[in-house]
Formats: sequence, structure tokens, C-alpha cells
Amino acid sequence: MNKGFFLTISLVVIVAAGSSAGQYDDKMHFPQHPDFFGPDIKTTGPPMLADDWQCSETGWIKDIHFWGGWKGQQIGTIESFLLRIYSDNPECPPYAHRSRPDVQLWQFSANQFTITERETVLVVDWYDPSTGTIIEDDHYRFFEYDVYLDMENWFWQDSGTVYWLAVNAVIEDSVTQWGWRTSAANWNHYARWSLDLNRWCEMYDPPGTYGYVPGDVDHNGVFEYADFTRLNNWMAGLAPPPPYTIPCVLPEFYPAIDVNGDCFFNVLDIQYLTSHFNMGGPPPTSCGLYPPYGAPLDLSFVIAGKNDPTQPGECEPGNANGISIINILDITCLIAYLYEGGPGPKPYAVCSGDPNCDCTVNMLDVTHLINYLYKGGPPPCTGADWLNACPD
Repeated sequence: MNKGFFLTISLVVIVAAGSSAGQYDDKMHFPQHPDFFGPDIKTTGPPMLADDWQCSETGWIKDIHFWGGWKGQQIGTIESFLLRIYSDNPECPPYAHRSRPDVQLWQFSANQFTITERETVLVVDWYDPSTGTIIEDDHYRFFEYDVYLDMENWFWQDSGTVYWLAVNAVIEDSVTQWGWRTSAANWNHYARWSLDLNRWCEMYDPPGTYGYVPGDVDHNGVFEYADFTRLNNWMAGLAPPPPYTIPCVLPEFYPAIDVNGDCFFNVLDIQYLTSHFNMGGPPPTSCGLYPPYGAPLDLSFVIAGKNDPTQPGECEPGNANGISIINILDITCLIAYLYEGGPGPKPYAVCSGDPNCDCTVNMLDVTHLINYLYKGGPPPCTGADWLNACPD
């Protein structure tokens, strides 16, 4: 897509609530910064957009940062951002390499956030993946959005775990539309969009393109005579349908079997392949509406939340392995640390391993957890209790 240029630079800071815009302490994953040349992807009402990240540091998510802009330069008022975090489903049959959001783990309606207009000289495109609408050179104004969570809304993430962040803008009026800016770098799998939070569809760049080989009916990456046989058997009701269809397009369209490029599948495609194999006719070609090759689209965001043991709620005494719940694994972790040279409790070497709040990690803490989990004993002390007992 052609990109235009806007000849002046403007910078306006609009603060709705919270800390200073753009100030975050820690990057707890591979950061996906905005693409200054990339389009803004509609996420107002439907559709909802989501992108994945892998936690690189166990701890609380305390703030979320992302970027976006407004369709047609018509800037409305965002009442709130609906934010969701999902677990990862690494298998999306029949393609195990295409993961998607799975179980919703957390939801928050952010009606307080900061907005900072960023400097830009670039005019970018607008894209609505649910309709395939692309408006080239649509707008230039570009904003950063910073959501700072209250402690009761923090989300605990575990190192090495893949999550999905979904964002949807709730707009005050029914006319203006806000879009999430694409990222300059890609991590892992494509971003996805959904109309109903059940079926998550891949996003590609340029928008509307899909990864397939024309004529590759069995989707093994190669066009060969076996595809012709498979296609004939399917038409005769002797084989299942092709395994690849354009996601979220109804009625379903199998682009790989439209070998003559007319954007329909019918007997003409069978004749086309017959000519190719029997008489040296031209090879399969693709439908112009669904070009076969496209790079994945990712979205721009940064997950943050620097660990600070001096803050109430930061530490969970007894959660020695830093994984969400207290169970026998925490006992095992403490024993390994005390007697087998294992790693220390995390994220805080003393507080996380000190469920009895005596400011020391020892066998009494193991006994405390055993009594709590299996003998009806008192629960571990709280983070606030620990800070009061162990201020130094």
C-alpha cells in the first residue's frame, strides 16, 4: 500500500487519569512497539482483536500500554477499553502451528487511562478485518494509551507461559471508530480478530492475504497430481472437503481449489487441472481477492509491572515457586532450596518463602505449609503482614 506524508509535526498530550503517559518500568515480554508505517486495525464494537506474548518474568501485570489511531481523522471519546487476557491454545486443528486465544483468565474495563499523541509525519491506512475494508492513506494522528491497574486488578503471570491480550474500544458515539496499531516486529503467531470471541481469525499483511499454495488441495505445501485426485474424489463424495478455507468468510471458500483464478469453484477448475496435467496447460493460479502469500500481522503493546517488594500485595508469602497458587510444589521448592541447593523462593527470596512471617526461610516455613495444606492449620500470612513484621 502506498503511504502518504503529512508535512507538519504536532504533539499534544491529553491526560485522562493515572500516571504520566508513556512511563513504564519493566518489559515482561518481547516488546511489540508500533509500526509507524503500519495500518490501524478496527477494534471498536466488533471486531475484538488479540495478540500473544510470552511472559519472561514471573510477577504481577500492573500496567498495559498500546497504540492506535482514528478512522478518517475523526477523533471521538473513548469511554473505556475492555481488556481481556486469555490462555493460549497452541493447537488450532488442523494446523498445530497456529495458536489462538483459549480460556479467558482476566477481564477489566479500563475507564481511566492516559493518552499521549505521538509525533508522526506519516499518513497510514485503516483496515477492518471483519469486512475486509481497506482505506489507504486514511489518517495521520497517532496516540499511545497507558492503562495503570489498581492493585486489586493486577494479573499474575508465570515465566515461560504464553498469554493473549485482547483489546476493544468502547466509544461514546456510534460514528467514530478507533483502531489498534500494528507492530513493527512480530513475535510467535499472527494476531487474531473475532466477532463473537469464539472463532478467532488470523490477520495477514497486506490485509486480506492468506498463506496457501494454489492447487494444494490437501494443504501439504506442494501442488502435485495427488491434489487433482483428491479434488475429484471430493467432488464425487468419496473424500472429505479440503482442509483449508479462508477463515471467517461465509459461505466457506477454499482458495487452493480455485485453480483458474476466477474466485469461484466449479467444473471449470476440474477442466483447468485436467488441461494442465494431460495437455501441458498453465499451472494453477490464485483468485485476486485472496492472494496466496502474506506476512503475519502483529499488534503493538507492552506488558509491564516491575517487581517491588516494598509494596503491599507484591509478595505472597508461602508461594515459594512464584506460580499462582500455593500447593505441594511450594513445599518441594522450599525443601530443595534449604537442603538440596535448589533455587531460592521467587519472586522475592525471603518474603515468598516465609509463610509464618518470622522474616527467615527455614524448616518452620515448610512445617507451616504442611499444616495449612493437610492438617487444617492457619493459612500463610499476607504480604501486608510480612511488610509489617519485616520492614527491613
